[in-house]
Amino acid sequence: MILLVSLLITASSLKADILGPLITETADPIGKHNLALQFSSFLFIKAGDYNDQGEKKVLPDGDRNHKLTAIFKPVYGLLNTMDLFAEIPYQANFARQGSASAQDGGLADIFLGAKYRFWEGKEASWQPSLTGIIKAKFPTGKYEHLSPEKLETDKTGNGSYEYYLSAIVSKIWRDWCFHFNLGYNWTTEVSVDGVQTKHGNIWFYNLAAEWSFGKNWDLIAELNGWQQEKTRENGQPVDYTDARTLAFILALGWKIHDNTFALAGFSFPLSGKNTEFGLTPGLLLTINF
Repeated sequence: MILLVSLLITASSLKADILGPLITETADPIGKHNLALQFSSFLFIKAGDYNDQGEKKVLPDGDRNHKLTAIFKPVYGLLNTMDLFAEIPYQANFARQGSASAQDGGLADIFLGAKYRFWEGKEASWQPSLTGIIKAKFPTGKYEHLSPEKLETDKTGNGSYEYYLSAIVSKIWRDWCFHFNLGYNWTTEVSVDGVQTKHGNIWFYNLAAEWSFGKNWDLIAELNGWQQEKTRENGQPVDYTDARTLAFILALGWKIHDNTFALAGFSFPLSGKNTEFGLTPGLLLTINF
């Protein structure tokens, strides 16, 4: 789902053998009093939709639907075991339906959060690293009074305050590194064009395996998925709003220099229900100072 171009500026170097993953969170904080400034851009190129039975329905010929999200993410190491961070996104949308086309964008929903490592795994033992993340989303994006003339490309948020809690497990073993994320997202009720709306809560999960081969190369594979409950309007569940998706990412990492690396890959949709799908290339560039 993601085209990712990221620049990371930090006071400490990364572990030489860990270059990824693209999406899955890793357990290691950046270190006490270190600072990271990250810029990411995400491009989603929609190919179609999954229906309620999980069948694919592709977009009509000539129709287009793209979403580009650029995120500024400062990270500060408050402790050796704890990071504080913010995610400040800007979203641009483009749509074409028949002979009509439109584009618009603006500030999307902002996140504030913290990452804490409960224990650090040792490479020589079986014990992995275990970390927790908690973050809150603030509805700073536009979500109501959307313009039909703009094909609703002016939508950049959903209006709901949301709270995320997730656990991260990471384990290094010889030339391999494994990461697993499991989390839950709570949403709050919001009035959307006069309708009291509660978007469904979400379970999400990520699994990544990274293999270091040669001196400067990594191969990364990821599974990314989520499952959402039904939206409720004025207290009543809305049909065909419970959704799920699963995607596979394959990426190649290259350590260009001791403090510079790049990753490139593709995201492939595997399955879904009542949600969009598309094929997405990805690129990640990281520089450490």
